[in-house]
Amino acid sequence: MNLNCQTRVARCAAPAFVSATLALVGAAAWAPAAAAAPLATAATRPQDGNRDVVNLRNGQSEIGRIKSEDFAGLEIDPPRGETKRVAWADVAPGGITYADPEWQAVADLIATSKFAEALAPLEELKADTKRRAPIRQNALYFHAFALQRTGQADAALAGYKELATAFPKSRYLMQAGEGLVTILGAKKDFAGAARLLDDMAAAADASFAPAAGVLKGRLFEEQKDWAKASAAYGVAARASGVTPIVQLQAELGEARALAAQNKKTEAETALRKLVSKDGPNHLMAGVWNGLADLAQERARAANNGKGDAEQLIDALYMYLRGVVQYAPLPGDPMTEYKRSLQGSIAVFDALAQVDTVADRKRMYQQRAAQRREQLAREFP
Repeated sequence: MNLNCQTRVARCAAPAFVSATLALVGAAAWAPAAAAAPLATAATRPQDGNRDVVNLRNGQSEIGRIKSEDFAGLEIDPPRGETKRVAWADVAPGGITYADPEWQAVADLIATSKFAEALAPLEELKADTKRRAPIRQNALYFHAFALQRTGQADAALAGYKELATAFPKSRYLMQAGEGLVTILGAKKDFAGAARLLDDMAAAADASFAPAAGVLKGRLFEEQKDWAKASAAYGVAARASGVTPIVQLQAELGEARALAAQNKKTEAETALRKLVSKDGPNHLMAGVWNGLADLAQERARAANNGKGDAEQLIDALYMYLRGVVQYAPLPGDPMTEYKRSLQGSIAVFDALAQVDTVADRKRMYQQRAAQRREQLAREFP
């Protein structure tokens, strides 16, 4: 297959990704590729007696006792000297190990996506009001998240509310807000979601304001009010003190709004600017999903509406980045991972219609059926 890497960016940008994806496309089973967990596991966490360990992106570590974890960063008391504050941007993924064996045992379940098994011990941890604040905050968030991942939306909604009440400046405000928007958006309770977001923003400190703007944009997206969504994202992206991650979320939202308003060229330009950014997996998957949506639309319209298999395969590779290269970390919002699966199903269906070779047609139909089974299994 003769590829032009200036146009076939989905397949040319990362050889390791290409080889892994080829294996997945041809495999009978397809599961998310392994990714660095956001929680240290028994195999990865360092041991340092009764002290917490915070591994940093620069390769160094902070050792001591973590006092608090809020939206902007954490505070840790070292063995000597004054309390240190560390921004989340400086903490390595999976970089925190708590000197709490009970929590770390639960963290092992979460890091391997065993959410159903983690529910009971998480319930015990979050009910223990004597447990120190950072551990209890983690238990509250991951309990709500595990409920959502196991299809218990109403209980998850209550859990996210409980987290926001107990820890109004929580490190997990953004994730909890996304969970609230997703659950209430599915119920079409947009007014209820807006009230909860307003309450969260009022209780948090000023550092959360741009993130609250992004969540408002997501809520407008759920209502397909693209003009208001675009405006909310634009304000958040250019807000004073916005963090790089929240800015990336806002710019990605702006690009989605452009695409939805049929400004496809502007949307693709915006998305391609984001490809080179260094962001969390679930956001980078969102960038590639946006490009994949545009590529799939062009591929289906090609050849006077008959479709083009080569272009469809390019779109498939873009969607697969959300499963292979940018698989979600446990605890990450799952919206883009779900979009990646749904997009791949649509492309496999289209390939089965476009391809005239019987064996390949059957293969694409099988791949689409497998992905549907996976989608139903992972999102009950």
